[in-house]
Amino acid sequence: MACAVAQEQPADPIPTYAIVPAQQQPWLHHWRLSTDLTHAEGRDINSRAGREGDSNSDMARVGLEAGIGRYGFGRIEIGQQRSDNSSSQLFLNDDGDGDATSIGASGGMFILPFLAVGGMVQYSWAHAEDDMTDPGTGTLLAKIDRDDRQVKWAPFVTVAYPIGPVELSATGSYFNIERHSDYSGSGAVVEHDRGSLSAWTAAGNIGWWIVPRLRLGAGVTWIEIADQKPQTGATPLDGSWGNVRGDLLWRTPIDGVDLALHGGHDFDNRQGNGWSAGGGLAFRF
Repeated sequence: MACAVAQEQPADPIPTYAIVPAQQQPWLHHWRLSTDLTHAEGRDINSRAGREGDSNSDMARVGLEAGIGRYGFGRIEIGQQRSDNSSSQLFLNDDGDGDATSIGASGGMFILPFLAVGGMVQYSWAHAEDDMTDPGTGTLLAKIDRDDRQVKWAPFVTVAYPIGPVELSATGSYFNIERHSDYSGSGAVVEHDRGSLSAWTAAGNIGWWIVPRLRLGAGVTWIEIADQKPQTGATPLDGSWGNVRGDLLWRTPIDGVDLALHGGHDFDNRQGNGWSAGGGLAFRF
């Protein structure tokens, strides 16, 4: 018999899995509970509108995953994010903050010993506030509240192949995001607004077990925007960009407890050029 076991890069939205031999196991097996805290920062530049700004966010995530049957795998995850952003234009400054909660699930199965297919879906809801001020006098011109609802889904294909202490994997996916914002009651000219984004992604990862308890990982992802319809006042994303990342996983002397650190940075990204760093604990049982 065989089963699918998670080998997750902490910074990736989709874990990497591999089939390993097993004797007897229940239908749900190789459980893993993971926690993660990530801080991210980026820019918000719109040369057409003459706007320059920056944003930062802190996100906490908790996920639970398991092998399913002989060849399947699944994961559920909940996250909480706090974000702040500020931007300046010739006649207007915008200072905003927001809180968002998300819940999602992903899963799939190996159709060959090295090839898996699957998908993910995520729903999130958020509340945000923006203060519009006069850049010359600092006078508050408007205060806008909004409620956001967002749905994200993505099918993916993963190829995974171990070579001794080295783990190689590649993932291709297509994702779509639909967002609806409600400004009613805030005095905004627009009461409802919608936006959407779809893109292709290709990612490659390598993990090297330097010693039995310590793994060094690295990866690169390329994003290609297929279609985007920004919301009113939002800055369109670049048509394509990349992200490079690294991570370190330590299987601590405490049985079943792993410690992970990770970080990443965009490249060839004029609009955002963001970076992120974080870490967390995982418990295998």
